[in-house]
Amino acid sequence: MLYAYQPNVMGLKLSKKEELELFSRGIGNIIPRIYNPNDRREQKQVVQLVKDLLSSFSNEYVVINGRRKLLPKFTSIIEKEISPEILCLVAKKKKGAPWVVVVCFQVPDEGTAIKLNRTFLKGDYYRIFVPLKSVGVNISTILKAGGFWVWDMELLNYLLELYRPGYIVVERD
Repeated sequence: MLYAYQPNVMGLKLSKKEELELFSRGIGNIIPRIYNPNDRREQKQVVQLVKDLLSSFSNEYVVINGRRKLLPKFTSIIEKEISPEILCLVAKKKKGAPWVVVVCFQVPDEGTAIKLNRTFLKGDYYRIFVPLKSVGVNISTILKAGGFWVWDMELLNYLLELYRPGYIVVERD
């Protein structure tokens, strides 16, 4: 992934040794953070990373997919386990409705997506779904119809790049 960036194309004339030195620090940051959905310890690390990310928001606008989104400052973040594969983070703000961030460790099926929509349909929540494995178009559509903002890996890593430099989450099969 790091080698997709080619410094020679950018006008930097680097030898192979210089390239390796340049990228070795980045590789060191990525390798330990490759996510294994079956490891409970790694699940906790990813949840902590998402909590830290939410904690670093500070009432500012960020451009995401060409649209401005307000990322508010949260006063508290509470963890609630829905099932072994799904964890819910309730992020409360000083004013306004809380954010409900649903972190899913496995690929949810359509029934699970519909159940999540029904669970969070009642109440004034800003709903976010963070799948740590790629979800299909059907599941994504079901969740979006229920009012969820789906944070795919690309968006999650974009936010991590902005707020938690040096961290990246990579899906592992």
